[in-house]
Amino acid sequence: MRLFIPFGGYKSPASREYPEASWAEVFAIAGMCELVSPICRIHAPGVVIEFSSDEAVVPLFMGADEVVLNRYRSRFDHILSVVAAGQHRNLKLKQSLLRDDYDIDGLSRRIRELGKALESRWFSNLFSDEKARFLGAAERNCFGALPMDLEDRMRVLTRSVCQHQAYLEIDNVERGTILFAPTTIPIALRRGLDGWLHLGSNRRSAVQFWIGAGVLDRRQTGMRAHILPPKRYLSLAPNRSA
Repeated sequence: MRLFIPFGGYKSPASREYPEASWAEVFAIAGMCELVSPICRIHAPGVVIEFSSDEAVVPLFMGADEVVLNRYRSRFDHILSVVAAGQHRNLKLKQSLLRDDYDIDGLSRRIRELGKALESRWFSNLFSDEKARFLGAAERNCFGALPMDLEDRMRVLTRSVCQHQAYLEIDNVERGTILFAPTTIPIALRRGLDGWLHLGSNRRSAVQFWIGAGVLDRRQTGMRAHILPPKRYLSLAPNRSA
């Protein structure tokens, strides 16, 4: 059995944990292990949890440079190894890369072409609140400076949103034999397409772990792990460094 979990492959600049993979990643990975632990106890072949990094297309959407992405990838691998040490022996954790399955130049070209078509075919038909939500997320996750002119800014953000949607649609088809294999469960952390299992990053958190920051909540019954969106984190600890 395999859980296949595509993820950003970067830490959002809006997160207090930027640019590292940090506590949010620890809590998310541990949460997935907790989810499948009962299966590992009774199913001898065990479970593979594969985190598939989208880092190869992040520069197209958000302008991140390779140094930042490589730093995140290395730290994520380290966290996987640390968490794995405390799990069932038949539970395997791994990070795979999008570039292992695609010619990235060809994929980027297809994303740009479909993204342009989706601006009129998909984005223009969304409700205003949906557009605002997508545009807000794109703005928070942008690595470079956005144009000061509002019209130019909206054009850049709309392009980013539509290219991301284009990638989801292309990938859902191109890697369909992987995503929908009989022993594989594709996991969408908050946003995905039909046919995926939609989960939060852990049992208490809906925000994607590469966007948020991890915190521990001390209770009488023990510590509880949460992954908070950037604004929520700042509201609780405005003067706290990551």
